Amino acid sequence: MKRPFAPLLAELTQLMMVPPIHTAQVGFAELGEQPVGTGAFRFVERVRDDRIVLEANGQHWRGAPHTQRLELRPFPETATRLASVRAGQAELATNVPFELAATLEREGIRTVGRPGVQALYVRLHARKPPLDDVRVRRAIAHAVDVDQLVATIYGDRARRITGPYPPEVFAYDPDAPLPAYDPELSRALLREAGVPVGTPLVFETPQGRYPRDDDLAVALANYLETVGLRVQVRVVEWGAYLKKLQAGDGEHLFLLAGTNRTFDPHFTVTRLYTNAGVFGREYYGNAEVGVLAEEAAATLDVAARSALYQRILAILRADVPALWIAQLEDVFAVQPQVTWEPRADSLLWMQGARRK
Repeated sequence: MKRPFAPLLAELTQLMMVPPIHTAQVGFAELGEQPVGTGAFRFVERVRDDRIVLEANGQHWRGAPHTQRLELRPFPETATRLASVRAGQAELATNVPFELAATLEREGIRTVGRPGVQALYVRLHARKPPLDDVRVRRAIAHAVDVDQLVATIYGDRARRITGPYPPEVFAYDPDAPLPAYDPELSRALLREAGVPVGTPLVFETPQGRYPRDDDLAVALANYLETVGLRVQVRVVEWGAYLKKLQAGDGEHLFLLAGTNRTFDPHFTVTRLYTNAGVFGREYYGNAEVGVLAEEAAATLDVAARSALYQRILAILRADVPALWIAQLEDVFAVQPQVTWEPRADSLLWMQGARRK
């Protein structure tokens, strides 16, 4: 490295090994169709939108997996995915709706969950009027009872977060002050900012991308309506939604979940809140956050680095570029004959999976 870079090891965990000889033979464009990796399973077959078949790598450095063959099948529809488990056609299913977990348990199908790496949040477009006025963004923060929102929609399958990443990430501050639910203060801030009653806002959300995402959008819009804003909720197909956001064309408010598998704040802060990334540059634009993030990345002393991230988080709390909602649980349905437990990074680590 040309200079110290504290997140190096954390960032390296997200890089994949690329075989040079094989890649030169097939080209990068075909590497996804003819992959060669370093994992516990070897690639056998891929039928697009139908299945991926893997077999155990008996020479893996961790030892041979207990399962000899894996077949991964994409089922975007929840009903179809759970039907495959109920019929015994699948032994493990991801993205189980929270509200169906108890039903599956009664049917003899085990459900397992643990807090995942996704931090669900609502982005506030700080460059789009009237949200370009920080008083309006603060008014929105005080208009929403986030604790009640989380409890009503997610119950005990989520926990409130105080920042842009989950508690497992370095330098998370569990004691950080949260905006109080105060509708009167919200109305006062809107009046002070000169925002008339009935001012229209657009809130876009995907449907089915995150647990109960459409319900969350409607509930949050209702809170904003009570302080005098008029909110139009639009549901957008995920592919078009993501393309629009990455182009910098997001609406006043939009729902996302930030994923951080490095467990280092550099990943989230740099990509979402500094001008080095689209979301920081197009929807926020505070250059000071980028300066502090660079300093934190070059600081090897753990305490000093943590203090720099506390300064960054304090700026973000004051500027309100987002409403941080909750860390959601990953919930899986598992056939009773299968031994498998989820990981903190939300990845499907199948080397230790086995049938009883």
